Amino acid sequence: MILRELQDFVENKDLPQNANTRSSSIHTAIAAVILTKSRKEALTLCKAQSEFFAIIRDDTAGFSPVGNTIENEFCQETYIDSAMVVYDFISCLMVLDDSELTKRLNITKEIYGGFYEKQNNDK
Repeated sequence: MILRELQDFVENKDLPQNANTRSSSIHTAIAAVILTKSRKEALTLCKAQSEFFAIIRDDTAGFSPVGNTIENEFCQETYIDSAMVVYDFISCLMVLDDSELTKRLNITKEIYGGFYEKQNNDK
């Protein structure tokens, strides 16, 4: 199983559900590993993504795609912290490990890494 290391890490860390946004924070961390060039950039990406869930939380019109589960339960700081814990773990794996997961992530990072920087240079 390619994601076994990540699954084991998440289970051992007991990352909070945070209004059912745990899997999203993991996806955000993976995107940050692939797309950013530094921890500072990764943190910015995680903060920006947490804003989306804050908008859903604060949606008083009732159009929240995740229903009422996020209302008053979502914490931006928890989302960011969870994403950065996973980001740090994957970043370390990518340097120290030679698993199928890290091989694939390294290939993907090679293709898309620094995406935002490349976009700005093309202007």
